[in-house]
Amino acid sequence: EPPRADDDSGIFRDEGGAAAAVGESAGPPGALSTASPMGDAERELARRAVLSACAEVSCEECRDLCDALDRRTGDGDCGTTLARGAEAIAKDVSEGRFDFSSWPAAAACLARSVQVHMGGTSGAIYNILFTAAGTSLEEAEDGRPTLVRILNALEAGLAAVQKYGGAVPGDRTLVDALVPFLNSAKTIDASSPPESVKASLLESLARAEEGAEGTKGMTDA
Repeated sequence: EPPRADDDSGIFRDEGGAAAAVGESAGPPGALSTASPMGDAERELARRAVLSACAEVSCEECRDLCDALDRRTGDGDCGTTLARGAEAIAKDVSEGRFDFSSWPAAAACLARSVQVHMGGTSGAIYNILFTAAGTSLEEAEDGRPTLVRILNALEAGLAAVQKYGGAVPGDRTLVDALVPFLNSAKTIDASSPPESVKASLLESLARAEEGAEGTKGMTDA
């Protein structure tokens, strides 16, 4: 049975194995210097996006809800673990220890931070996700994250999580949210007017929420 988000066993431990190997590939931020550098506006956009996401994940409501759900099948610390990681990332960003020189470098910082500050299952899973996404962005033409490249990067991250974790839709993992999101988002015409693209992305996010909600009714095979 593939490891689930409440399972700290197997390769998702951060002490070694595939998860550690993937995490090490992120390297220091400077190792990704071949990507096109961000402009001032891009750096500020990326900084605000990371801080906003961290605030959402670390809020008391989100933390308590995730902990409560985790107590049904695990040790009840999922929300606390995610919040701890988000708070540490936000602190690194606020104190200038986060590399926004390029999008791949920022992804590498995320990969390293979640592994160091979260640990266990969550740290390893998100380390794998962000490392693979950063590698995809680095390999993309000129390294700039257009909508298509961002979605390709997220798809690469999902593929890596599934490769090393073995999870598939229906296993009650983050895969159940990411797959429907990507299936919807990959149909978006990136050349459409910004408001149209935004509306389509919000629709894709709704598909992700539906996927997450759908795990409530899933049972073990």
